[in-house]
Amino acid sequence: MSMSDSDTSSQGGNEYKNFRQITRDPSFTIVDHASGDQPLYNEDKTVIVTVNGEIYNHKALREQPKSHKFNTGSDCEVITHLYEEYGEDFVHMLDGMFSFVLLDTRDKSYIAARDAIGITPLYMGWGLDGSVWFASEMKALSDDCEQFMSFLPGHIYSSKVERIPSTPYDSLLLRHAFEKAVVKRLMTDVPFVGITAAYFLAFCIGLKGSPDLSAAKEVADYLGTRHHEFYFTVQEHEREHFSQFITEGFTSYCKRIQKKVLQN
Repeated sequence: MSMSDSDTSSQGGNEYKNFRQITRDPSFTIVDHASGDQPLYNEDKTVIVTVNGEIYNHKALREQPKSHKFNTGSDCEVITHLYEEYGEDFVHMLDGMFSFVLLDTRDKSYIAARDAIGITPLYMGWGLDGSVWFASEMKALSDDCEQFMSFLPGHIYSSKVERIPSTPYDSLLLRHAFEKAVVKRLMTDVPFVGITAAYFLAFCIGLKGSPDLSAAKEVADYLGTRHHEFYFTVQEHEREHFSQFITEGFTSYCKRIQKKVLQN
């Protein structure tokens, strides 16, 4: 995704086209596969955002901007409406793992942000023509940027002014935050299959042949775990009830593997 003076010189022109070209990756849609395709917009489509990640407290945040109408069930749509309400001072309200770029076509400004720990990847680059680029993979910038770097965790980049959080380090607060993060991730309908019959089991869900599955297999081999892969197709991904399908299918798959291990 590139942002430059030429890209933001027309009314809803090139900046929208460039923004849309890089946001069609279906893996970015975690919640609401039926209507949550990216990019996401505010009501009149003057604010556009693409997000990689999940906003865990999106349901609570939806209650805050009372005057706004949500067009999707996506957890990430709330970002556009929070921006309208609070400007750039809303990022600290987000609880989740995320990196995003938001474009405001009304004044041709944009911001990019990454969660405090940097769970989801984000890279930033600069082109020879003065353009600023953002991508979730570094290789996407190598052909067009003379310089690029990893976007630092906990940072907010604004086309108006760069902003860096300045909260002082507090070890006790950090400990409590880690404990809450662990508890939060225990909320699942999928059975936890950890140490069973003296085996470590590892599971991964994805498209067959995808780089995510290859990386997971490499980690499993390094750790010496028994690696299991559960596949879905692009067609299944586009199903209306994909989230329910993948949850039920994966749960059934885990139970079969667990039963087989116990039998052995």
